[in-house]
Amino acid sequence: MQSLARESIEDDGAVKAAYAVELLLEESIRQYEDMHEQLLGMKLHLDGGSVDRVASLLDEFNRLGAAAREHDRLVEEQLNRAPLTEALQQKLKQRQALQADIVKLIEKTVSKAGTVKSYLANEFQSLKKGRAAIRGYRSGTSRHGRIVNRSS
Repeated sequence: MQSLARESIEDDGAVKAAYAVELLLEESIRQYEDMHEQLLGMKLHLDGGSVDRVASLLDEFNRLGAAAREHDRLVEEQLNRAPLTEALQQKLKQRQALQADIVKLIEKTVSKAGTVKSYLANEFQSLKKGRAAIRGYRSGTSRHGRIVNRSS
């Protein structure tokens, strides 16, 4: 009778541990969804040519990524202590699919950023050439204006 009670208590502890991990995984999934949204925003601004907003989105993405890594360490620790239930397996698959989507989106965003960088570099070179050409049209006289001509 005593061993049956002990098994019941242990089962209750395992259920609580699994539930705690499930809650942690749900938070992890929310973090990755937020990261995904930041990436979509970056890609959208790169596609639209509004690169000034990309830097702040990238900063936020990096902040979210650091928080997600820290949270994932906690998930892994707790996951080792809990039984792998069907619900946990589904949450893990959902998180893994989201991580895979993020990796694909990062690749697309980096590619787009490279394209924008190349375009901006070409534009910058064109501006430098144009500025040099304009300097060639300046007269050799001093930049200080004179009302009266010295030869008069």
